[in-house]
Amino acid sequence: MTDRLLNGSPDPSVALYREGKRLRLSGDAKAAGDLLARAVATDNTFAEAYIELGQVLSSLGMQKEAIDYFSKALELIPEYDRLYHVPLYQRGVAYALLGEWENTPADWRQVKSIKPDRTNIDLDIQKAKFLMKSQSKKPAQ
Repeated sequence: MTDRLLNGSPDPSVALYREGKRLRLSGDAKAAGDLLARAVATDNTFAEAYIELGQVLSSLGMQKEAIDYFSKALELIPEYDRLYHVPLYQRGVAYALLGEWENTPADWRQVKSIKPDRTNIDLDIQKAKFLMKSQSKKPAQ
């Protein structure tokens, strides 16, 4: 997945991605989102850019859009790729932030099967299951 990022590619989408990631990490989510959106528009097969854009959108409270970008990245990344768990975990987080607990444990169980040593994954799964049960016991309004 990271070959194009490591080989000094002159691809314009890589330059947009790098600057977008830098801006996201420095806290400028809006500017980062603009550049990352341009990166995926330039190359619609650039999985890393979809992941970064999903993270930006999630930080801006746009969980449904973030889920779409994490899902697109998962379509592009082979399951055997060492970074497959990243958009999968992040998509679970976005589902959790939306209160869609029924989707969260499934994504996180898959993360656990891929990366069993991920910090706190068992605790995350248990919390999601608890919250899902708690939510289903609430009376209808």
